[in-house]
Amino acid sequence: MKFTMKLFQWLKFLKTPFPEKMVREPRDSGREKIYRPRSGALKRESMPKKSGPEETGGAPQSFREQRRHKRYSTEGMDVQTKMILSEEVDIANMSIGGACIVTKRTVAPGENVLLNLADANIDRPLKCKIIWESEPTGDAAETISSHYQAGVRFQEVPPYTLIRLKDFMRESGVPDMKKLSDQYLPSSLRFKIYRNQKASMKYPFTYPVKKISLGGMLIETNQEYAVEQRYPVALYLSDKNIPIKCTGRIASQLPVRDEQAVRYDTGIEFLNLADHDKLHLGKFLSHL
Repeated sequence: MKFTMKLFQWLKFLKTPFPEKMVREPRDSGREKIYRPRSGALKRESMPKKSGPEETGGAPQSFREQRRHKRYSTEGMDVQTKMILSEEVDIANMSIGGACIVTKRTVAPGENVLLNLADANIDRPLKCKIIWESEPTGDAAETISSHYQAGVRFQEVPPYTLIRLKDFMRESGVPDMKKLSDQYLPSSLRFKIYRNQKASMKYPFTYPVKKISLGGMLIETNQEYAVEQRYPVALYLSDKNIPIKCTGRIASQLPVRDEQAVRYDTGIEFLNLADHDKLHLGKFLSHL
């Protein structure tokens, strides 16, 4: 009897109550908490995830603000870039030797330009040289709303283009029998253009380079450019070197405070840069 009572006491001592819940603490990897209630069913509660680059839109803010390439200052080094710009002009009159155009910007005598006529038969631009420039007068000032009048001389016109040019003058204009009295030699018969007056003039414009990198440059311009517009660009690192040619994309433009004139800091990204030009540019930057 005594042995049986002692046995029950020992069994009562050894019996432990079933735990209300078991908790598995999460690791640093962000795994879930697992609760085990007395019913034995599993209940999950998600731990908050740590914030990473994917929750901040990619790379951290400080990283996104970094540039892909280091920029170098080139002020005072005579590094320049030449951009090929395009402008719509009006043709006042024309001969087989040249034309009188009306533009919205000043052009300098001696400047070389390309003129694309609004004629499908003339598929190549005409090489021209500016020989004079003045403000519009007479009929041109009344009928054409532009600012400057310029005379261009055609250069190196192929024979087949000359034939098509004569057809263009006969179809788009009327002979102008008025003789000019100026310092220039008499030219061929001129035609007043009354149809297809619009033409596209491409001309180079040179700007100083303030900063440069393998990916682009910062230049100082005197006119506004639309962001995302693209222009042919030639970069002159020195007078002796062959220019680096590529396509330039207008990436940014900010006005510069200047009491004398309106200027802009314009950022340009290099596109379609050839491998040999990259090596040339990289070698130049390594010496800065």
